Amino acid sequence: MPDPYKLTFLKEGYKKLDFTFPDLTGKPVSLSDDKYKGKVVIVEIVGTWCPNCTDQTIFLSPWFNKNQKRGVEAIAIGFEQKDSLQYAQYTLGKLRDKYDVKYDILFGGLADKKVVSQKLPALNKFIAFPTTIIIDRKGEVREIYTGYTGTVTGKYYKEYEKKFNDLLDVLIAEEVPSNASAKSNDTLKGK
Repeated sequence: MPDPYKLTFLKEGYKKLDFTFPDLTGKPVSLSDDKYKGKVVIVEIVGTWCPNCTDQTIFLSPWFNKNQKRGVEAIAIGFEQKDSLQYAQYTLGKLRDKYDVKYDILFGGLADKKVVSQKLPALNKFIAFPTTIIIDRKGEVREIYTGYTGTVTGKYYKEYEKKFNDLLDVLIAEEVPSNASAKSNDTLKGK
């Protein structure tokens, strides 16, 4: 099996991911928004039609709810079976409510790998739903994981969970950049 940490990566010359997508109220959300500056950000590319994405949400939602105060944010970008915000409000809203998702859920568009690649042009290619992108406090992509290794995989899930937690612990412990927003550094440091 190919290494899921090496399948998707940023194209040469890129260190950051940039996007603006509407949230479920239609408000545009971007990684450059103050809410994300100076924080570790987990970006999930998902679809409600994808069982593995649901499993990933079942993993991330409680993790985020427990760890948010440590200076971490998360964003789910949903690509759905219809290119309609109204449809996505229903499907992604149900996902949010069922799994107590407290992080931003955005609508990326139609569930099509080519569409994802066009809308996230910094990626070398988009291979699978879900894909997890972990961004450090400076806004630089530090890791991309293609797919999701769920609980049914036994020891592989345990390895994934350990690596995920170890990386997030390291990134959360890193110094908050001096150019982070005017928000309190204590909040950004998770105090």
